[in-house]
This record gives sequence, structure tokens and C-alpha cells, in this order.
Amino acid sequence: MGLVVVLYVALCYSVRVHGRAVQISTCLFVTSLVSTQLLVKALSSQTFGFNFPAWLASAHFLTVWLCCCAYWAWLGDWGKLLPGSIGSSKRYRKFVVPIAASLPLSVIFNNTALVYLGAGLVAIVSTLSPVSTALLSRLMGRTIASKAWLGVLIAFTGAMMIAWGKLDGHLVTGDVAAGLTFGLGAVLFRSVKVVLQDMLLTPAAYGAAERKSLVTNGDEEPIGPMHCWSLQCPPAILVCVVYALCMENVVELWARLSPAVVAMILCSCASAATLNILGMYTIKSLGGSSMQIVGKLNVIIVVAFSVAFLQETIQGKVMLGATFVVAGVAVFEYFQHGEKAAPQATLGTAQQTA
Repeated sequence: MGLVVVLYVALCYSVRVHGRAVQISTCLFVTSLVSTQLLVKALSSQTFGFNFPAWLASAHFLTVWLCCCAYWAWLGDWGKLLPGSIGSSKRYRKFVVPIAASLPLSVIFNNTALVYLGAGLVAIVSTLSPVSTALLSRLMGRTIASKAWLGVLIAFTGAMMIAWGKLDGHLVTGDVAAGLTFGLGAVLFRSVKVVLQDMLLTPAAYGAAERKSLVTNGDEEPIGPMHCWSLQCPPAILVCVVYALCMENVVELWARLSPAVVAMILCSCASAATLNILGMYTIKSLGGSSMQIVGKLNVIIVVAFSVAFLQETIQGKVMLGATFVVAGVAVFEYFQHGEKAAPQATLGTAQQTA
């Protein structure tokens, strides 16, 4: 538990330049990521036997969409739920439709990987996502300071140390291979949806040439996190339901339901809704690459909780990897913020001189 506290303190220090609200939301995001992983893994365990990742993902997205409906009803702005609120139909097709396809598939593949692997091993596979997201976001035109790549490299090195410590001595069976395949698929789809969401939330961060090829005139106005979820949830639910009808047995699902299973599903829905909404705010505040790096802290926290409550042990490699991941977050944030602050400071000095 002391390790968990140290990690949260280090995380808050790493993102301190963004303010107290971002510090709190980032810590809550990591916490909800851990709880969602553990709840989904518990549902697929022998105790509950609920191995229906697509239907579970449908329930999660439905919960997020209901939260969006309540949010816009409270603000009296129901129009944000309609596709036309994003601007042109081209922008909807170029962003929301691909997100709606990649988002549920990333969740379904991740949930399926949890059926074959432990929560810790699935989290380890996902440590590849910061690198893939950083590469994809740079390919799409997002400006990333050259020195900030050092933070990505440090975090990736830490992730590999954690993988080394956790996988050391494990046999790669057929189930493990299937879990790794689904886990890597989840990483790919997650990177695609994170970058596209980032382009909707902060279009100014991407190069003009790339924006021009993806949006029409007047469509570069950024949208808010809740607005983004309002648009992408309905098609994401549709994709999940179609996948579930093709791959999962509804009759068997009904037979598996019990009061305890339903209670666990509701808990996972609440945790997933918190995770998804805070994840979107984290993308807007930190950017897609930083968000993915921060999310990798869930590996260490899951292991730390296992030590605290399940009498497991932490290998020295895992603790060293945790240090590298936190350091990678700090380095990435430092150089990214420094690059943004420098032009602003120059502009402010020029205005004062004028």
C-alpha cells in the first residue's frame, strides 16, 4: 500500500503543470482503470463464469451513454446527442465512425484477453500502447518534442522490465498465445481510437496539412469530452451488439445470470463509465501519448494490491520498472510542456514589447 501511495504522489508531481483538477482526474482515471480490469477478470473467473466480453462491453458503453444523456439533460442541451452537432457529415464519417469501430473492438479484445490471461499479464501486454500511440499521433501530425520521445523510451523500458519480472518462468500455452493475440489487437485498436479522439478534442495540436485532409472548413472547432462520448456511444453499442450476436450465445448468457453476477456487472459498469469519461478528459488535458503512458501505471498498482490483499510478492524487476514508468511520464510531460510554454512566453514578451 505504501508503494501505491508513492506512485500516486509521483504521478501527481509529474502532471503538476496542468493544475490540481488534472492531478485529481488523472489519479481517479488510473484507479478506475485498475478496478475495471479486476472486475472484468473476476466476472470471467470460475467463481462467476461470465465469459461474454462483447455483451459486457455493450453494457459499459450503454452506461456511458446514459451518463451523457443525464449530463446534457441537466444542461438543457439535447442537441449535443445528435450527429449533426459535430459539424459536417464528413467530419462525422472521418472521426466518429472509425472511433465507433475501433473503440468497442479494443474493449472486446481486451475483455477477451482477460478470459485467457490474468489481469496483470493483460496489463503488461498493453504496455506497448504508449509507443504505438505516440508513433501514430506523430504520423497524423501531432507535434511531439524530440526530447519528449526520451520519456516514451524510458516508460517503454520500464514496461519491459515489468514484463520481464512478471513473465519470468511462465510457460506460453495455447491459452496464453490466444490471450496475447487478443491483447495485441486491443493495443492496435486502442491506439487508433485514442489518436482520433485526440484530434477531435485538440485539433490545433496536429499539423495543418493533416487536419486539412481530414476535416472541412469550419470543422476544426474542438469538442468537449462529454460531447465526444455522446456521439460515439450509439454506434459503438451497435458494433458491440452485432459482434456479440455473431460470437456469443444469448441463451447461455441468460443462464449464467444470477444476483451476484448482476451485482458484479453493475459494479463493472460504474467503474467502466468512470474510466471512459475520465479517460477522455485525460486525453484532452495531457494528449493521447501521455494518457497511454499514465495508464500503464495500472500494472504496478494491480500488483501492489495483490501483494497487500492476496499475499503475493513483487519482484525487484517490477519495482524497478515502476520507477522507470513514472520517470517516463515525468520526462514526457516536462519536455512537452516546455515546448508549448516557450512559444507562449515568446508571444507574451512580444506583445508586452509592442
